[in-house]
Amino acid sequence: MQRKSQTNTGVFPHGGTRRGGAARTARTGEPDPSQWSGLGDRDRRILALLDAYKVLTTDQLAALEFPSVDRAQHRLSILWRRGLVWRWRPTLAWGGSAPYHFALGYAGAKLLAAQRLADPPRPGAWETRLTRLAESPQLRHLLGINQFFCDLVQYTKAHEEDCLGPEPGSAG
Repeated sequence: MQRKSQTNTGVFPHGGTRRGGAARTARTGEPDPSQWSGLGDRDRRILALLDAYKVLTTDQLAALEFPSVDRAQHRLSILWRRGLVWRWRPTLAWGGSAPYHFALGYAGAKLLAAQRLADPPRPGAWETRLTRLAESPQLRHLLGINQFFCDLVQYTKAHEEDCLGPEPGSAG
C-alpha cells in the first residue's frame, strides 16, 4: 500500500495562508477583524446615524456625510458588502423601484454594541427588526422626518455663519 506524501501547502488550519494568500478567517468564538478594519470616522458616523434614525436613503446619507452621491454610493456598497449596513430597494406601486434604503446591518449592530460594552443583538431578532422596518407602513413617514433632519443639516452647512452666530468673545 502506497502512502500519500503529506506536503505543506502553506495553508493554516484557521483558513489563512502564509504568503500573499487569503486573510486569516476568524475562528469560532473570535471576532472577525475584517468587519471593522479600515473603518474611518465617517463610516462610524454612518453607523451611528443609522442606529439613531433607523433608515436613511442614499441621497440622505450623501447629504449628511459625502461630497457627492457617487462617492456615497461607492462607500455604502463597501459597507454593505461587509455586512455593516443592510440595504433594500422598495418597489414603487406605479412601477420601478425607490432609491436604496439603508439600515444598520447585523455586523454594524455588533460593532456598536461592543463600543457600548453591551451584549450584541441576537441574529434572529435583528433579522426580524430589519424585516419589520422594511415592511413598516410608517416607513415613508420615518423617511420624511429624516429628510427634514437632512435638510436642516444641509442648510446649516450652506449658511454656517448665519446659523452659528458671532464668535464667542467678539463684539457683535
